Amino acid sequence: MALCPLRTTGRAIVLLLSAVFCARALGNVNAADTTNAQDLWTGGIGGYNLTGAGVTVGVWEAVDGSAFAVRDTHQEFRRSDGSSRVTIIDAYTPGSYSSHGTHVAATIGGAGVDAASRGMAPGVLIRSYSSTNATTEMARDAALIDITNHSYGFRYGGWTDVSWNIPNGDGSFTAKTYKTWFHNTSIYYRDIYNEDPRYGRYDSTARSLDRVLHQNPRLLSFWSAGNERSYQYSNLQGDNKYVARFTSGFVPVNGIDLGGGHWLVSRDDYPSPGSEGYDTLASDKNAKNSIVVGSINDYLTDPHAAGSRSISSFQSFGPTDDGRLGVMIVANGESLRSANNSSDTAYTSKSGTSMSSPNAAGTAALLLEHWRNRTGGYTPLSSSQKALLMHTATDVINNSQVGPDYRTGYGLINALDAARFMDGALTGPETSRQHHFVEGRINNGQTLTFDFVSLGGIIKASLGWTDPEGPTTSGFDDRSFRALVNDLDLWISDSLGNIYRPWTLNPSNPSAPAVRTQRNDVDNFEQVYLDAGWIPLDQPLRLHIGIDGSLQGGGQDFSLLVSGVRIVPEPGAGAVLLIISLLIARRSRLTG
Repeated sequence: MALCPLRTTGRAIVLLLSAVFCARALGNVNAADTTNAQDLWTGGIGGYNLTGAGVTVGVWEAVDGSAFAVRDTHQEFRRSDGSSRVTIIDAYTPGSYSSHGTHVAATIGGAGVDAASRGMAPGVLIRSYSSTNATTEMARDAALIDITNHSYGFRYGGWTDVSWNIPNGDGSFTAKTYKTWFHNTSIYYRDIYNEDPRYGRYDSTARSLDRVLHQNPRLLSFWSAGNERSYQYSNLQGDNKYVARFTSGFVPVNGIDLGGGHWLVSRDDYPSPGSEGYDTLASDKNAKNSIVVGSINDYLTDPHAAGSRSISSFQSFGPTDDGRLGVMIVANGESLRSANNSSDTAYTSKSGTSMSSPNAAGTAALLLEHWRNRTGGYTPLSSSQKALLMHTATDVINNSQVGPDYRTGYGLINALDAARFMDGALTGPETSRQHHFVEGRINNGQTLTFDFVSLGGIIKASLGWTDPEGPTTSGFDDRSFRALVNDLDLWISDSLGNIYRPWTLNPSNPSAPAVRTQRNDVDNFEQVYLDAGWIPLDQPLRLHIGIDGSLQGGGQDFSLLVSGVRIVPEPGAGAVLLIISLLIARRSRLTG
């Protein structure tokens, strides 16, 4: 396991996460097949011929060994004239390159000189940055970048094998090795037996990221979910005990006091840490406006089909403390072969959410190119791009548990379905389309409604928005605190007066299936999903977008995607609401 050096901040030990488990080479090409990115390439079944041309991706990296920079001279980044598609922005030592950063960048945009290592979008431009001042640089360079990738993060607490002198009760001691949890009760006082309570917290780093993305609403940002779930309790001594080690004194409540703030705890009396892996998202992974990416193994079946897929054993899970989804989508993070830093022709294989995030980011670059091709160069809101990925994702949990979950979000990116959604929503007569797309704005005191008729199959409506940054909480593991600022609501009604609500999850029972019985008042992405046959063919439906409370700034831009319905033409072609100069408007009624 390759990790960045330890960094200490005060009394808490923090580890910068870098490349993780390495395994046999299967290649970026399998990652492209997993997200269906290869279907958008030249020769792909979609006929799209996309490369990511015209798209610029910023790659922020933590220091790997002694370097962060992408090896810009690697053959995977060279143009035919010998110049590089990679520009290193931050100061670095010439000739000092990051293995992790080079691998990530080539997964996004490697040219495919080594065919198995071709990146998702071989035509993109890449800007290489150190993660030290990520949000500041994102704000400064937002006009130069379309997509950002961040395959790094903080590790809190953590289990370490430590040899302890355990008192025998007669004045003698026996050395035993236990899994040991490092913790500071004077600062982190909640849930002390089970996890570091900073996991899931909406902190100042998450807030800063949300601020930058809200102020730059077309900047799409991908973040690896992290690999914390593999750090779980193991019963080394066979006595069902583990050690909690505190850097300040604590009165022991069970077991043998080891002195100095340490004590041996019985697993029989307290839950063993890390047994399920929920609530293991750290710091910036808890932002609202980014895309947090989990990891699955190769999925090479075409077309995609809903059903159980193999989630990577290391991947961190949601929820956030306030019950938000946390992990939003998944991509391939297992054994990706890509460029390495040791020479201009070097390659290596790595695994981790550090790899699934660039798999997702590179796939999104292809879709952005396609979006611009369809609309004469228009760059959609990041909330539209994010909603497109989630709206068209393939569910990767078993078929009896339809809907989002805290492990995989809305599922696996399906680039082919995303591109076909764009085709259906942006071309042809409006009244004949089965897919519909809106970028609009709702103001205080308004409710927007849209009239459709059912096509008799699955009906899916997704609403996303880039929310203003929320206040940070002063507590830890505080589930009464809510980071959402502008609370939009989405629901559908039918002609019989039935109301259909969006998916919601229960953070107190994180493994429970999603339900459709109430408002979603925590997430800034909502989806109403009606099973095939619920609404008969040609039956009328009304989609509503409302507000709970008031909107900061007086209004909120949003993105709406709808599938499985036809729009109802208004007599006389009435006024059109939400006209977008290069896209398609949706007819609607406005009340309030």
